[in-house]
Amino acid sequence: MKTALIRTTVILSLLGIAPLAVSEDHWVELFNGRTLEGWKERNKSGSFRVENGTIIGTAKEGLGTTFLCTNQEYSDFELEFETKLIDPELNSGVQIRSRNRPPKGKQKMGPVEGPQVEFAAKNPQRGSRSGNIFGQSWGQWLTPADEIRSHTFVKGGEWNHFRVLAVGDQVTTWINGEKIVTTTIPPERHATNPTGFIGLQIHGIKDGIGPFEVAWRNIRVRTLTDVKTTSQPQAKTEDSKRLYLKHTGPENPFRALPEFAEHDLTFFAMAPEINCPVSVIAEPEGAVYALCDGNAGLGRLPDQGSVWRLIDEDDDGRADFATPYLSNIDTPRGGQFLNGILYLVHPPFISACRDTNGDGIADERKVLASGFAHDLSWKRGGDHSTNDLKIGIDGWIYVAVGDFGASAVGSDGSTAKLQTGGVIRMRLDGSDLEIYSRGTRNTYDIAINHRLDIIAMDNTNDGDGWDMRLHHLTPLAHMGYPNLYKNFSEDTMPPLFTYGGGSGCGALYLEEPGFPEWLNQKISTISWGKLYTHDLEPHEATFVNSDKVTLSINKLVDLDVDGSSRLYLANFEGGGARIEPGAVVGHIVQAKPKGWQYRPFPDLSNASIEELIEHLDQESAVLRQQAQSEIVGRKSQEVQDALRVAVNEKSASLESRIAALFAINLRNAPGSGDLLKGWLDDADLAEYALRALLDRNDRRDLALDPVIDSFLKHENPRVRLQAVAGAARLGMSQATPSLLALSLEEPRQPLVKDVAHVHEAVPHTANRALIEMAPVAELHAALGDEQLRPAAIAVLQQIHSSENVRKLIEALQTSENPDASLDLVATLLRLYHREKEWDGNDWWGTRPNSAGPYYLGVAWEESKAIARALRQSVAKMSEEGQKATLFQVRRYNLPLEQLNLPIEVDPLEQLLEQSSHPFEQQADLLSIVEDSARPKAMREKAFRAALQVTGFTYAEWCLANLRALSKLENEVDLYQAMSREFVQSPSHRISMMQRVPKAESKIRKLDPSSKTLFYDVICTLVQSPLTTEEDRNKLVGGMKEPSAEFLESIKKNRATAFKVLVSKAAKAPAFKVLAGEILASFEQEEKGQLVGALSVKEASAAALKIEGDTELGKKLFVRQSCNACHSILPDEPQKGPYLGSVGNLFNREQLITHVIDPGAEIAQGFQTYQFELKDGTAASGFVTARDEKTIELRNVTGISQKISASDVAKEKVLKISMMPPGLVNNLTVPEFASLIDYLQSLH
Repeated sequence: MKTALIRTTVILSLLGIAPLAVSEDHWVELFNGRTLEGWKERNKSGSFRVENGTIIGTAKEGLGTTFLCTNQEYSDFELEFETKLIDPELNSGVQIRSRNRPPKGKQKMGPVEGPQVEFAAKNPQRGSRSGNIFGQSWGQWLTPADEIRSHTFVKGGEWNHFRVLAVGDQVTTWINGEKIVTTTIPPERHATNPTGFIGLQIHGIKDGIGPFEVAWRNIRVRTLTDVKTTSQPQAKTEDSKRLYLKHTGPENPFRALPEFAEHDLTFFAMAPEINCPVSVIAEPEGAVYALCDGNAGLGRLPDQGSVWRLIDEDDDGRADFATPYLSNIDTPRGGQFLNGILYLVHPPFISACRDTNGDGIADERKVLASGFAHDLSWKRGGDHSTNDLKIGIDGWIYVAVGDFGASAVGSDGSTAKLQTGGVIRMRLDGSDLEIYSRGTRNTYDIAINHRLDIIAMDNTNDGDGWDMRLHHLTPLAHMGYPNLYKNFSEDTMPPLFTYGGGSGCGALYLEEPGFPEWLNQKISTISWGKLYTHDLEPHEATFVNSDKVTLSINKLVDLDVDGSSRLYLANFEGGGARIEPGAVVGHIVQAKPKGWQYRPFPDLSNASIEELIEHLDQESAVLRQQAQSEIVGRKSQEVQDALRVAVNEKSASLESRIAALFAINLRNAPGSGDLLKGWLDDADLAEYALRALLDRNDRRDLALDPVIDSFLKHENPRVRLQAVAGAARLGMSQATPSLLALSLEEPRQPLVKDVAHVHEAVPHTANRALIEMAPVAELHAALGDEQLRPAAIAVLQQIHSSENVRKLIEALQTSENPDASLDLVATLLRLYHREKEWDGNDWWGTRPNSAGPYYLGVAWEESKAIARALRQSVAKMSEEGQKATLFQVRRYNLPLEQLNLPIEVDPLEQLLEQSSHPFEQQADLLSIVEDSARPKAMREKAFRAALQVTGFTYAEWCLANLRALSKLENEVDLYQAMSREFVQSPSHRISMMQRVPKAESKIRKLDPSSKTLFYDVICTLVQSPLTTEEDRNKLVGGMKEPSAEFLESIKKNRATAFKVLVSKAAKAPAFKVLAGEILASFEQEEKGQLVGALSVKEASAAALKIEGDTELGKKLFVRQSCNACHSILPDEPQKGPYLGSVGNLFNREQLITHVIDPGAEIAQGFQTYQFELKDGTAASGFVTARDEKTIELRNVTGISQKISASDVAKEKVLKISMMPPGLVNNLTVPEFASLIDYLQSLH
């Protein structure tokens, strides 16, 4: 790598705090090593002197607390110094942002007040609070009590290096390279002390002791302010603007790069120099843009974003220098480079940025569209914001919108309002905004191949049933989030594949020379650390997916490729959804195919039209798109003729012909429409020619209706799909019968092994096209066609118009037999509510109401008329008809009391509609469970409600549940599922723990299976790391007598806590053999080395070397109470993070780290919130649902509570996991390895 000395005047050196921008005031030495120039003693005098290049402060009897303070004041800054307590008995500290209070009475100067960085070294081996923040003169710690960190990083009697980073109300401290804490200064204190002097403190000492001394040296500071990019062109990058990269990396090095088959990997750039890269964009010529965001997903500090342009001058795989292409830009998320312009997503804006003078810094930035999610003043960070964009070969910008939604406005005033996630597209100039597809959750990125297939990897909703999904996003598609996917999947586009939990990130279509066949000409997506490469086999108008993980790098987030076959990967190692200011996070990796040789990207601006046309047919998607863009900008007739020839060249690749076709469309020269129409007869190009013709609104004179009519019957399903979209675009109500027939093209089938083998792209799109067109008269006419009626009903139930409701009521009232018109009844019931109009601001949270069919259903102008008509019709129905109507009322989640339908409701079923149940209703709930004639789902719901009743007496509650379960033993699957829920129920913990064994006297009278279940509860509670030692002693002490069932449960659960009781049983002839076996197994277990006796590093290394026993791991999952906090089956009640697919998400090493050190990274959606309420009480847990009125919390054991938002006085996110450490300390290393093996098996 070329080397270069970094000038001392380099103004953008990051030195560990990027992406914070630093001012032209670089590091300033506060102490010159000779005098106290620049400093002033406050309150007392004569306490400080300079000696041997250090400042020495002396604490003397009667002197009191003394300060040496800077003359200058500082607001946001980074401070470094070394300090040593020469006498460890002394306490000291450093004041920041401090001031003197106004003097009172005869005082000449008021006392010093402000934040103080604590320094104490007495008995450092016991733990020190050094580095926490105290409020001098305020008499309290500013670091909250539950966040104060006691540690052993201070070296007694030696020099200690301190680092302090103060940004806004956040103060972060490090000692000897170890981060101590980030403290949020309380608002009332930050308001009075946003700026102030830096002061060295000597604490006062008691009479009769001392004097004591403390020393400081190497004190330096630099201020943190905005860096303004110049708007004036400059001929060349000034050397002082360049950041020459040293590639030293963080103090704790990043993980070594893994093997990537047939590729060479290098660290291209890394933190702290290029810090917090959330995305990467490659120029065709090889420059690389690192989009950095110090806010990560949840932060909201201003000016934390930047875009760095990286240059590798000698192709050694390591960037030589970087220039600040864009500084202080909020929330840079993604983009694409095309024809000299960086199209950038930085919510709420989409901008076009250019460097017009070649200095590596953008001097033009034009906002193309706004309203894509929110700016940082909104209530949450950017984690569900608009995330990325890709430019299609058709010349449209396709924007990946997260489920913050968008109220987007284009450069021409066009608008697109989307409450869900999805894709909005627009022209390159920001005009003609339109919704392309909807109903995704949080698509971070999309990939588009040159046949215009759009693929996205979507995010899970944190264990609430929406798994990480692979989408094929087609025109008009609704993927189903959040209100359709659970109960109305027939109204959605199925995913190509589902993966369980995970976080979909970057996506790329790779087609470049030199890459191996298994990676090239394929779409790859990222799931937070894993690169999936997809084989997409054409099927219907879409694909069947098969894929494999081709690369695993911890916290991989994005990828892009340049025009010389160099692949770049952005990584967020060291970071998460929320990171601390000044954290050192992430790197950029370069991947080159083995044997790579430099292939210069051609100079397209000076290429002839023949050369440009030839470039379209190269096996390079980057070159093809850049060449096409250059062609579009050329206006001569010669270009049009050359493009026509290129489209007709059947020996060329289809991608080349498609690119030439859309170049003609984008140039829109006279006669282009007729040219395009001529290719409608080309079997390979028909779908693209139709798509191009429909792209513009100025071609309505081309009489495309007959073409679309015929194409709706085309043998190629991809052509049929484009024809359906075209019919909707042109509003062809006359095509309603054909579209209805298409919507019934194939029957709905479920996923098979997570794959949608029958994807239904055409039927779904036909349904969505009719909903968008709303041809009410034609749809009602189709009700008379027995074949088309179901398809017409499926559309009519989603058209909220007065005309539609009036016609439906007329049809229902003229029906002679209401029972024969249940489809009309169901349609009116669904239309009773409509989706509440979105204000563009509200967000439904990470786990919104997904019962459907609406997220927030509200009555509208026709609701009363619908209710009246239904009451009249239902009154004439048979009992069976009324039951069917009641089923639809419940399916649509409608308020029965508002509809006031004349239906007799089963009181037990009505009981299930309550949100909670008192103990007195347990018997009724269990009667539903015992009734085998009732639906399985209803019985399961009733049993869960019975487990969660309130105000119960434990023994009676337990007896009732066990008696009900005993009646289900012949229904094996149901019995096993409900038994598992009974054993795991949080209600056992709600009871006072000593009451659990007291129930045994009554349980002993039950049948053996019931007794075994009860003893399983006892053993589970005793073995659980969640049980306190006090409660464990109550449980063990309360179980006095052995029994056969109890001993079998102890054996099965390996409940070593009952060793004394088992020893007692071994003396009884009836239990001697069984008890002996148990004791022998206990002795064998005690011989193994325990995880708790090892460090995290040692335990990880030991477990990695051992192959465990998956079956044993499955038992340990229960024995260690993992199942108390985690579900592994989709139909189980969700608690903490869902683990049913954890084997897809993490490799063995990552799983080991997560289990041993649960606080190292907290899964998004499972941060612990603490709410201080106005009545002085507190509530904590992770937030499962939230709106403007109510906050719903759940702890890791599944216990939920609701609090009123208006009752909250203060809230904060804790930095600790709800999963406590040490959960596997009692396991031997082989047992721990077995548990990890079991987790790896969960797919």
